[in-house]
Amino acid sequence: GFLQLIFILTVIKKHNILKLPKTKDSSSIDDKNQIQIYLKKTWNKFLPAAFGGGITQINLLIDTIFASLLGFGSVSYLYFADRIAQLPLGIIGIALGTSLLTSLSKASTMNDQKQFTIELILSMKIGLFFSIPAMFVFTNFSDLFISTLLERGELSPIETKNTAHALIAYSIGIPAFILLKSCQAAFLSEGNTKTPMYIGFVLLFLNTVLSFTLMHYLFHAGIALATSLSSWVGYIIYISILVKNRKITKFKNDVLNLFTVIMYAIKLILISILMILILKSVSYFFMFYDISQFLLLLILVLVGFVMYFLTTYILRYIPQDLLKTIYLKLKKDD
Repeated sequence: GFLQLIFILTVIKKHNILKLPKTKDSSSIDDKNQIQIYLKKTWNKFLPAAFGGGITQINLLIDTIFASLLGFGSVSYLYFADRIAQLPLGIIGIALGTSLLTSLSKASTMNDQKQFTIELILSMKIGLFFSIPAMFVFTNFSDLFISTLLERGELSPIETKNTAHALIAYSIGIPAFILLKSCQAAFLSEGNTKTPMYIGFVLLFLNTVLSFTLMHYLFHAGIALATSLSSWVGYIIYISILVKNRKITKFKNDVLNLFTVIMYAIKLILISILMILILKSVSYFFMFYDISQFLLLLILVLVGFVMYFLTTYILRYIPQDLLKTIYLKLKKDD
């Protein structure tokens, strides 16, 4: 964080972003007053944006509080499972939301509605492209992930199983976690920080109710499932508002509509199911050989990665802009 601050301050100094005239004429006073106005506007938007953007973390805090009521081990089960489930969000979701905010802000400033929709649809497809296979892999191989990464003599097989159950519940919400970042960027790019905040309040209440209800039936896994379900509800709310505001259309005679996103998700689900079937076969094959769990996990990750990308490439399901970026990167390296 400190290095990031140094980098930002260096860029600010290089471009004289905060440099004010030293003269005491009226123009200098006007500049200072204008900056004060902008600072006030920034703070007024910052607090709602902070709450709306951090609703996932707030829900996880609620998960911890409820888990503490379930007895020994429940908090740890949720914590370990969350660390693994949050990996796709940290790598894909955060990066996607950050880069999307810039492109959407530019389109919004230029009042280019078509480009705004293109960027938003593309971000959703990229998010689905990475999150759907991650969801299927974590839900089908949760025991292998937990035992390989965490069972080092401190976790017993029972504790590994309980953590795996929490990972499955969190994994169901991985696509929603990532898609929420794209939807939030659509509102933040237009300076609308209150709508994400209001939706955040709804999700906070919903997650609390679901956690309290499901924990009585599924214990700690029910708490994790509540977070996933509330995230999916949040995504549906965001999409409904975007459709109502005509940022996205339901059906239209072009490729920029919600129906194409749904169909794209279905295609990726079918490919992911095929990938899981192949990985299950590979896993069954290596049961007859005495190999370590780490090596088995490595083999499955490599096989799944090659199979998924090769299949989506052949069927042309990889988002075109993502392919273009990879191609330009490889061409530059050559």
